[in-house]
Amino acid sequence: MKNVSDFVLFFFLFIALLLFFFAYQYFLKLTKVKKTKKPTGKAKAPCPLCNSILYGNEQLISRVYKTFDTTDQACTILGCPHCYPVPEFGITRTCPVCKKKVPINGHLDAHLFTRTERKKHVHITGCTECHKKK
Repeated sequence: MKNVSDFVLFFFLFIALLLFFFAYQYFLKLTKVKKTKKPTGKAKAPCPLCNSILYGNEQLISRVYKTFDTTDQACTILGCPHCYPVPEFGITRTCPVCKKKVPINGHLDAHLFTRTERKKHVHITGCTECHKKK
């Protein structure tokens, strides 16, 4: 009878050890994928809010408002995929004008200048913290 209980105990320990090994390998694989995952494509300009470099097809999330003058349009910049809608770990959203922290529900106010012969140009005038109504 003692041999049977020893065998059952050994069997359960062996199964537990196998499960632990596979779980360890699975979590090790997850961390390797996150570490080796690098952005592909050509680097573009950094995000004005968090200063993260945008790669490939990453774009700023913004809203452009229609005006009669299509060369100068008001716009709001919400952020990039790294800082909006949820900032990545260690990312701080900072206004380039007043250097204050911009909250998640905040944005940058800007003017978009559309030119026929040259690239578009954005002039940032402040953030929701700079332009608070008193």
